[in-house]
Amino acid sequence: MEDEIKENPQLLDKKYKENFFERIFSPFQKKSGYDFYPWIALIQVIILFYIDSSSEGIQNSIKYNQLSGNMVIVLFIQIIIMVSERYITLRTCGKIKESEVDKIQDYIQKQRKEQENKLKKLKYQNRQSQVFKDEIEKPKEKQSFEITQIMLKYIQLTIVLVLFLYFVYLNIPQPFQRNIDGQFKKYTTNSFLSFFYFLYCIYFTLSGLQIKYGYNKFKIRNTLMQYQTSLAGICLKVFRAIPFMQQLKVVMDWTFTATTLDLFQWFKIEDIHFTLYCAKLDSIVQKNKPVGQNTPWFMKLSMGWVLLILIILLIFGPMLLFSSLNPTTQLNSITNAKLELGLLFGGIYGVYYPLYLNQNVKYIQTVDDEDLQNFKNITQISQSDKRQFQTFVYSSSSDDNWTASKPNKDEIKMILNQTINQQIKNQVNDLNSQPSTFYYPFNTKSLDSMGTSMSLEQINQLYQIINCNATSPLLLNNLYLELLRLDTNGKTYKARPFYSIDYQSYIKDAYFNLICLEHGKITQAQYFDLQIVGGEQGEGLNFYVLCDKYSSFFMGFSIITIYTSVILVIGQFIKTIFSGDIQIIVFSDLPNSDKLLKICDAIAVARAERDLIKENLLYYELIDLLRSPEVIKMITGSYAETIQNKSKQEAEEVQKIKLEEDNKKNQ
Repeated sequence: MEDEIKENPQLLDKKYKENFFERIFSPFQKKSGYDFYPWIALIQVIILFYIDSSSEGIQNSIKYNQLSGNMVIVLFIQIIIMVSERYITLRTCGKIKESEVDKIQDYIQKQRKEQENKLKKLKYQNRQSQVFKDEIEKPKEKQSFEITQIMLKYIQLTIVLVLFLYFVYLNIPQPFQRNIDGQFKKYTTNSFLSFFYFLYCIYFTLSGLQIKYGYNKFKIRNTLMQYQTSLAGICLKVFRAIPFMQQLKVVMDWTFTATTLDLFQWFKIEDIHFTLYCAKLDSIVQKNKPVGQNTPWFMKLSMGWVLLILIILLIFGPMLLFSSLNPTTQLNSITNAKLELGLLFGGIYGVYYPLYLNQNVKYIQTVDDEDLQNFKNITQISQSDKRQFQTFVYSSSSDDNWTASKPNKDEIKMILNQTINQQIKNQVNDLNSQPSTFYYPFNTKSLDSMGTSMSLEQINQLYQIINCNATSPLLLNNLYLELLRLDTNGKTYKARPFYSIDYQSYIKDAYFNLICLEHGKITQAQYFDLQIVGGEQGEGLNFYVLCDKYSSFFMGFSIITIYTSVILVIGQFIKTIFSGDIQIIVFSDLPNSDKLLKICDAIAVARAERDLIKENLLYYELIDLLRSPEVIKMITGSYAETIQNKSKQEAEEVQKIKLEEDNKKNQ
């Protein structure tokens, strides 16, 4: 009979056709069903992380704190594909039976039809052959159209295939763009695109097999819970410890599944099921463990020492990465320097007139051993790499001539002259660098001050210099601090003084003058000159700078950011896996949790059958049981009694073995 049906399927269904699409989408086609979703979901997660981590711009994204728009779009599409895959897997067909009345009515109608069929058979007993023929040729009732899982999967797979081909062959290589010569570009690929293509080929293969074998009628939503092994338990705990993964899964399942429970009840039943599952795994381990046996060494090694080393690395790892011991660090040596001085009237938000600008560094070199002896009392310098400590000297003359316009020069002279004539001794005019550039000129009273006060005598001397009738240069006391530290923070290189050191020995004075005379006559090529006191002719300000080492991978990060964003998350992750929450001890330490697990499975089966009344009843039955610790103990048993019975059994077995050995010796 089976061979005849295979050769002629029209015996069962006259609508049967050899058309490929009709065989796929036909509601009469019954397939055995196989759950490929765990493997499909796994390959999708791999693709998601591969797109995120393998894109060539991910390091620049971290460095510059900006993501590529194309990468965000591709990741969003990939997440949409994952959500649609979950929806198709959980979708079931058929109407929901909302009450027991529907069941009774269906049963009554079925009984009536059976009675009518019996009457018809009795009336036409003499014409059985004709009736059988009529029944075979009788057209079946018109079936209502319904979208099946296979149809949705086929549509989704077609859309994904089109997007995939566009992305691989058109979007990335852009073959229709012209190069500089005006010719179309040739199609080129790379290792990233090739492996991406390979991953999606695996996904398409698994999806094709899913269409071929069909979907299971009863989908196990928690695939790992069907395996009661330690490996499955660890994988499940890791999955639940990943931020947002468990929440995303539960919200999708609740959204895509017909259920009478609300979202909060769904989360509750998920946590109950997980706790009972872990209790089952623990009971298996405890029952197989001999009573009173010491924990074996490999368990101490795999769990104790490994976890201990991991925690120590998490605590001290960031310190190592942000210290000079990091092997990936490199020198952030000085390549150039800039020095600018000017007059600022009216405070930091007043009018600024640049006077002196110098970017002409005579030499930049590492501090020699002789000069290094003068800084040995500073711990940061003595403990750092010798190559980090550099020195450089400016030339004394400004790079450019003083090209201020005549109105600006007149205004400067007027302000200085007014200050002198009014004899306001407390008037402060700042000779300083541009705001937020460096911390010098150095003020001995305040490290945060951007300028240094000028006395009335200095203002008078400056006025004479600008008028080209000064007999000596202007002495600027405590102009700058020659010892600086160059911090590396992202792409910012900020010079600052050393903290907690004696600054007095590193504060230097300088002479400031306007070179405006040539052969005793005023020349148009006027320029300012800034020379250190006690220095050689033509030698400007000199600096000693300790430069930080940096790692290009951690550019843009700080040690506080690493601890608060990465280490804290990993710590919570470990805490979730190895948590010993005593609040759930009533539900987590159960010797025999099988009966309660069966109720959880029964809720899932009732939901799959769309029997929402049974789902609701079973849920509240489970809640009522869990509300009573005594009832739970009565159902699941006692660990103390289990261990006592096991200890007696082991003692009896040992005694039995001894008796057998004694009997053998006596014989």
